Amino acid sequence: MSREERARQNWDALINAAAEIVGEDGYGGANIARVTARAGLALGTFYQYFESRQELFDKLLPEVGGRMLGSLGQEIRGASSAVEVEERGTRAYFDYAKAHPSTLRVFTEAQVFAPDAYQQHMGNVLGHYADSLRANKANGEFADFSARELEVLALILIAARTLIYEHYSNRGDVPKWVLRTYLKIVRALAETPAAKAPALTPEPDKPPNP
Repeated sequence: MSREERARQNWDALINAAAEIVGEDGYGGANIARVTARAGLALGTFYQYFESRQELFDKLLPEVGGRMLGSLGQEIRGASSAVEVEERGTRAYFDYAKAHPSTLRVFTEAQVFAPDAYQQHMGNVLGHYADSLRANKANGEFADFSARELEVLALILIAARTLIYEHYSNRGDVPKWVLRTYLKIVRALAETPAAKAPALTPEPDKPPNP
């Protein structure tokens, strides 16, 4: 094994160990001694890759999240409509979260323990998602949304996927009717022409603050 291959193997071992421990006990339980022991490495090896525990936390979500995005990207490749993208992508997300149960906790707790990493990851996910919706719009879907508004819709759909999985996976696999309901909402948003979209109720003007 080359030096580069060994280095990558050690990096992966540390990241995988940290992810497993965070999944079990949260970021608070992921101290350096425990991570290196789980990875099967000497304590001093940790500092060849990270300057501190916080640096490990800052690298953890982008690495774990990047793996998930790569997996989901393969599943939706070739989809021809927004509903097909969402069906494939959401099924793949549920399957990935089930197979890698630590991923969701790494993501949710990063808001507190690794806020910079959380913002980096969310920016990456949101950018990919919004670009996908804009590609659908170019094909005639989401006619009632501007390109800028599709970023807001992408954020809503990301949150919906996460909350749906968190809520229903506690009872086992996410029921098929739940996925069908989610896809009905996506279909309604994607297929409603602008001319037929319900008008929004204008907000009344508020008096200026004294």
